[in-house]
Amino acid sequence: MELLTFKPQKEKILLFISEFRLSIGNLCLVQYEDGILISSMYNLKTVSEILKTTIDNVEIVEQATELMVDIIKSIGQQRQIKVKLFIRGTNFQIKVWKELVKIPFGKTTNYLKIAQAINSPSGSRAVGAAIGSNDHAYLIPCHRVLYSSGKSGHFKWGDQIKKQLLQFENPDLKFQNSLF
Repeated sequence: MELLTFKPQKEKILLFISEFRLSIGNLCLVQYEDGILISSMYNLKTVSEILKTTIDNVEIVEQATELMVDIIKSIGQQRQIKVKLFIRGTNFQIKVWKELVKIPFGKTTNYLKIAQAINSPSGSRAVGAAIGSNDHAYLIPCHRVLYSSGKSGHFKWGDQIKKQLLQFENPDLKFQNSLF
């Protein structure tokens, strides 16, 4: 994954949006230029409204692109895809998200390890907040982060979806009864 800061230089921002139904839930993708701006488990209508209220001079076209289809195929085949992800966040959030994309497929880590990896060993709560503001469901794998105790922590799109994502990636993953 290549993470790029979203800084549009044009007067009119053209975005392509499409919603896909997958076994792990719905995934709404928004493409900007040659990368993905949002990959959300919210529905198309909700994501469109978010875009209209957070980006000036936006034109939204409901159309699946070749890049979107390639991403969906890679998810179905449970393989990583090299894609540009446009991100919007603070320097701290971006550091956290860059650490998240290093978590291997089918593996988990915890908030403390992420905080330590970005040289903020007492910043587990701030890491959790940064993870919660991630616009990229699945592609920036915030679902792979658990509490140090092994419990799930909160998930922007719901605990049940987090469990489905983790089991999709690693069917052999054993959960504590109290994980979810």
